Amino acid sequence: MAVAYSVEKGSVTEGLSDTFDGEHPCLLCCAVKKGTESEKKDPKSKESKRLKQDLFASEARVVVIEAPKKVRLPQAANEVALARMAAPTVPPPRSA
Repeated sequence: MAVAYSVEKGSVTEGLSDTFDGEHPCLLCCAVKKGTESEKKDPKSKESKRLKQDLFASEARVVVIEAPKKVRLPQAANEVALARMAAPTVPPPRSA
């Protein structure tokens, strides 16, 4: 909305003021307003909210994960690591 109103008005400040003033709602804002009004009128909505809360807060589970034991790298991996840390070999001189 802010971008569309800014393009329409030619100014970012006017576009932002129109976006947040509450007098220029977009389709999404209208749909949200309609949904909240119908939720207030419908008594079943309170029950469904309570049911949703019960589903999520019904039971908490605790998972305990053991700390990993000391990992020992195989000898070949250590040799590769040591070879990579060593200085590179000097290339042979180029012939002219």
